[in-house]
Amino acid sequence: MAFYDIDFDNPKCFNYGDNAAGLGGASGNYFFNMFSNGMAVTLDSLVIENCTFKRLVRGFIREQGPNYKVWNHVLIKNNLFYDCGYYTNGAGGYAWVAGAGTNNATNLFKDFKFVENTIFDCPFPSLFNQSTDGMQWTAGPWNITFENNTLVNFNTRASGVIFNLRVLPDGSVFNVKNNLISLCKQEGDERVLNSYGADIRETMILSDGSAAHVTLNFDNNWSTNNDLTNGSIFSEKAWSSSSNSFGTLVKDGTATLNGSLDVNVANISAQELFTSPCPPHKAASANDQNMHRADALDGTATTQYNVNLYFKNFDNDIVSHGVGAQRWNKK
Repeated sequence: MAFYDIDFDNPKCFNYGDNAAGLGGASGNYFFNMFSNGMAVTLDSLVIENCTFKRLVRGFIREQGPNYKVWNHVLIKNNLFYDCGYYTNGAGGYAWVAGAGTNNATNLFKDFKFVENTIFDCPFPSLFNQSTDGMQWTAGPWNITFENNTLVNFNTRASGVIFNLRVLPDGSVFNVKNNLISLCKQEGDERVLNSYGADIRETMILSDGSAAHVTLNFDNNWSTNNDLTNGSIFSEKAWSSSSNSFGTLVKDGTATLNGSLDVNVANISAQELFTSPCPPHKAASANDQNMHRADALDGTATTQYNVNLYFKNFDNDIVSHGVGAQRWNKK
């Protein structure tokens, strides 16, 4: 199954914030959504490349039900996501990839690549989600690649993490490299800028009673230098945290770390790096409902909801280290 060069949008779908504009309540729509009694599935290949997604309000991919789901190969590459994921005032809805965790033979992340994508101000609760405790996975390890992505205001509405994974299968590998994470708002905008990294609990228990082991290949991840919390782009739940995160697994000896879990801070702010990166409207308060919309990320929108993420400054750590989705790094 493959999707190439398609612009996905549904103007009749509304985010929660549209209530304040009198446009109607939030829509419960998805890109993929399995019924609660969904059948067992083996998907050999899913490719989504060079597409744009607008007005996905409640979820991108949602699996559910008691039967197994196995996805052998997934490639999500060079896509734009914006004006998505605002189902309630606190983000709400489901994760970008909401995994059903009731069948041990499930494996959505057997070979899952999320690369060169851009997510702008889309507050889904998390990106990678498999949040059932006590699972004893039998369908093999996960192999998740998360590289060269650009996240701007990934989830500022709630404590949505990038990785929300309770029990990791033995032999799993995480390749997390060259990502750019940024926060920004206009002067006079009262929104709260939060950013959260991961909620990772443990590796599964093997038949001999020992803990499973995973490999973490983390390297060259960066943030801009504005709107930090204690010097970090993550308000809480940093990847390196020694409590409920990847850092916990390293501390406990259940993970081998190659590289660094830290997100480096670049020598440039979001406003200095991007042409026009801030949300195109100002929130009157931290809980302002009508504060979520963008109609383009490349400066081409003819409306007031215009964002432009092309770089305007090329003498900085982001450019020299080849960080983020490279579509924006063009002189």
